[in-house]
Amino acid sequence: MAGKIPEKKLILCGDDDDGEGDGDDEKFNQDTGIDKLTLEPRRKKLLVFDLNGLLVYRVYRSNKPDVPSDRTPDGKFGNHLVFKRPFAEEFVQFCLERFEIGIWSSALEKNVDAVLDFVMENQKNRLLFVWAHTGIFLESYNPDNASDNLLDPNGELGVYLDGLADASDAQVYVKENPIGVPSISSDHPDWNFYFEVLRGFKGESEEKTTSQQRES
Repeated sequence: MAGKIPEKKLILCGDDDDGEGDGDDEKFNQDTGIDKLTLEPRRKKLLVFDLNGLLVYRVYRSNKPDVPSDRTPDGKFGNHLVFKRPFAEEFVQFCLERFEIGIWSSALEKNVDAVLDFVMENQKNRLLFVWAHTGIFLESYNPDNASDNLLDPNGELGVYLDGLADASDAQVYVKENPIGVPSISSDHPDWNFYFEVLRGFKGESEEKTTSQQRES
């Protein structure tokens, strides 16, 4: 009579486990790697893209020095010109096949939606999320300010983050509960003023660099 194959218990769901297994069960799991198996579906890793700078170049149309002079914009949305990066669609398709993709942008939601429709076309509905205009910008730490309590868990920021942790929609919460200083982007109502300031800094920096090169 052929030898009887030893019976082994293999429990992938522990609801009926009485905890009375023998030592052979543990050895069997170690030898076969069964303890490393899982019935959960494999989940893709998450990639989060910053829209402007990676997939497109988006520039305020009145910022003439920053508008490429040797290329026609691929799209115009409101006060912005949009230049699509080469292979943007192919890159998005490549990533969607391998990862979960989310989009973050500090721009206004309506502007982000328009650019995404332009760049992704019928692929937009495959994005895991789109977070637009969800950044918060806080005052930088100044060691001379002895009364600084920004990081006090019981202070304004702590209360704000408590609310964010409990919020069902982070994007809506950030949009409806402003905190800190407004972001300075081309969507800012005083952008023209800030742009002139930035141009001044840029000019001073370039002049300083040229001077240093001459001296060297």
